Amino acid sequence: MKKVRLFVAITIPPEVQRELHRIQQILQTSGLLKGTYPAPETSHITLQFIGSIKEQYIDPIIQALQSIQFSPFEITFNSIDYFEHRGSPSVIYLNTTSEDLFRLAQNVSHTLQSWLTKDDRKFVGHLTVMRIKKIDDQEKVRELIDAISVAPLSYTIDSFVLMQSELSSGGPIYKELAPFPLAAIG
Repeated sequence: MKKVRLFVAITIPPEVQRELHRIQQILQTSGLLKGTYPAPETSHITLQFIGSIKEQYIDPIIQALQSIQFSPFEITFNSIDYFEHRGSPSVIYLNTTSEDLFRLAQNVSHTLQSWLTKDDRKFVGHLTVMRIKKIDDQEKVRELIDAISVAPLSYTIDSFVLMQSELSSGGPIYKELAPFPLAAIG
């Protein structure tokens, strides 16, 4: 049986894509670091990475996700930050601290728990700007990240999607398998 890589995500609107691209240009032209930049038009907020599973589980996962009841909510991207690996910045991202986003991610994770492997990492609502491969001067990179200002970008989350990811030499290829609209509860 064929396996597929799946994740649950929120897509982003054009104004956030434009800001993501603007920040990527600043990082690219700085000459301080090398890495990969996700295409703004395919960027997303990952609520839950499911991983590589048998194709036969797609329909049961869709049915499980359809059971989630959650009202639309607003999020704001208002800062840039980074994850570290072994004391060095490894992923630069746009940050959001939305409690509703955190609760939706918990809901998705709980709903899909029978298909997930245990992961103790805390959910961080973020939009990847860059995956860093090489840094010449860590301190200068940290200063650059701190100096980039982000105009607050707010928008309403009114759905999430089940996505398939196929890895290729040119980067991942994403395919939307099923949308899940959010609707006001009660």
